[in-house]
Amino acid sequence: MELYWVFERHYRMNREEIAGIFEALMEISSLEFESFEALVRALHLYRTTGADLSDALIAESNRMLGCVFTVTFDKQAAQAIPSMDLIK
Repeated sequence: MELYWVFERHYRMNREEIAGIFEALMEISSLEFESFEALVRALHLYRTTGADLSDALIAESNRMLGCVFTVTFDKQAAQAIPSMDLIK
């Protein structure tokens, strides 16, 4: 996620550029990811919704662990990610 924040905030890359870089990194066989499937799903949410990549990855990681939904204080995340519910 540190890469994501640097790409977005410091280099001001757009969603397609960031997603493309992550997809390229995922093709490097010597790199390991905590949950490859969760990252694939998070990138899809990132590309197709207004979701932040970090929120999408949290939601998808939780989903992979068996959670039905993830609660959040983030209104935008709750609106963009179907498996996130807003704490009111």
